[in-house]
Amino acid sequence: MRVLFFNWEYPPQGSGIGRYNEILTRALRKNGHFCVIVTSNAPGCPEIEQLTNGVVYRLCDKEEMPSPQQTKRVLEIATQYKVDLIEGADHLGHCASLLETGKRPPVCIKMHYNDVLYNLRYAQAAYWWQRPLIRLACIRQHRRLAAERYCIENADYITAPCREIFLKSQQQGVQLPGIKNVIANPVELPESWRNAEATNPILLFVGRVDFGKGVRYLPQLLYDIRKEFPATTLEIAGHDCYARGVGSLLQWVRKRVDDGAIRYLGPLDRED
Repeated sequence: MRVLFFNWEYPPQGSGIGRYNEILTRALRKNGHFCVIVTSNAPGCPEIEQLTNGVVYRLCDKEEMPSPQQTKRVLEIATQYKVDLIEGADHLGHCASLLETGKRPPVCIKMHYNDVLYNLRYAQAAYWWQRPLIRLACIRQHRRLAAERYCIENADYITAPCREIFLKSQQQGVQLPGIKNVIANPVELPESWRNAEATNPILLFVGRVDFGKGVRYLPQLLYDIRKEFPATTLEIAGHDCYARGVGSLLQWVRKRVDDGAIRYLGPLDRED
């Protein structure tokens, strides 16, 4: 099978969706499939690069995606490599113009994150007063939300990492394509990884320090665990984020846990 991935995120650009594309293409290549990745520019990276997991085309700046020129270029690359399937993301709706094109390979949209679904949108809110601010931001970016919804509703195939996303979509009146599947996100462990028990229990959080990633629950989780295991520490590996009216979310967590109970590791690479 020959698959083209189209998204602005791909390492070193972006975060979760880019890592998903990297891990998935590597897994596909190990199983004998061909992959080509069409993405945005990255500092210090060539326009065309041959990697072990596929050919990477870095066509333009993120702000230039999508455009009629880029859509045309994606289709040219798809034709050049005779791809069987194009996979894009719901987030930002970059595949909307691609889906409007008549003659093309089938397009699969992976539902990662979008502001169309209220439960995903308001996951960023830990306080009631944040919801109106998010709603206002979504009104201002109505074109992006329309593109995200168009991608979801007009994809040839659609996948999501859990059934709940499909259920919430249907409850909200989003018309999902007929062909849809729940496919869990891939996980990849470094080959050199070895398990070893810590001296004291550790609650490890890996990801952006962001309300949308569940950070608001960490203080209570740590409090509950330390009732039974008092020596437990919270370790956080990921970028700190800032929320309007709240500030640093790392500091937000620090203020709500005991001194010495938290250790911030910062962003780590795969081996670390």
